[in-house]
Amino acid sequence: MHPSAEWREEMEAQQVENAFHPYNNEGQYHLAKVFASPKIHPEATIHLACVDGRNKFLLPDTAFSSHADFIGRLDQMAKCYCPWKEREIKPRAGQESGEWYTSVRYWAKDSLAVLQEILDNPELKGKCVWAPAKEFNSEGERVYTDMHTGDWWMNIQVSCQDYGYPLNRQAKVSVGGASSKTVIPIILSSDKTQLGSLSGDASAWPLYMSIGNVIGSERFRKENHAMRLIGLLPTLTGTALIGKMVLIQVACAQILRHRRRIRTGKEVSSTM
Repeated sequence: MHPSAEWREEMEAQQVENAFHPYNNEGQYHLAKVFASPKIHPEATIHLACVDGRNKFLLPDTAFSSHADFIGRLDQMAKCYCPWKEREIKPRAGQESGEWYTSVRYWAKDSLAVLQEILDNPELKGKCVWAPAKEFNSEGERVYTDMHTGDWWMNIQVSCQDYGYPLNRQAKVSVGGASSKTVIPIILSSDKTQLGSLSGDASAWPLYMSIGNVIGSERFRKENHAMRLIGLLPTLTGTALIGKMVLIQVACAQILRHRRRIRTGKEVSSTM
């Protein structure tokens, strides 16, 4: 179950009557989208352009009552997403003094919940593939483009049959289908980044997650939100390179580790 399942259910119930809830109408939704994406505009700009009585060009029932009203509606939407939780990697017994291993605190999200958010994302409709395929050029030569055209996905799709998963090898399948399932390859990426001008020289290692089902040309488009931030790891100073690599690997393993029951009734240590 998604950590914010109650908020998501309440939001969906409200959107039955108003598809743009928590906004009043489509116009207010698009106004918020302009001034909140890809980043929120300064308070003064929002006050002049979006607050009732300040912009005479706004359509009726489109303006916000105040800047706090503008931010509050964004917060209502944010509650439907997986929250951040602080985690810690502690040194193993006898390694407290070793320079390659130290206690580290970092922030992470539930990776299965984030996966659910990616699959629920309406912006990805028509931009995903749900079954492997072999592609050939005009001369009959095998062509490799996206992940689903490789041999790995095809082999996994077939080998999972041995574990009780009725996977459909050839036909395209839909998420949540009653009679067929498919492979969801997980893609992780990370790169050192500065935290911002107000943080001085502080930096961190953000960990992003996406799925291989998203077409490669669409995966990194910011409007698709196919790459999700699921972890924020601190950079380590005074630690050997091998220690940094081990800590990052341990943190990734913690983020992706889950215990879930599958339809066969078997409990597995990880479904990802």
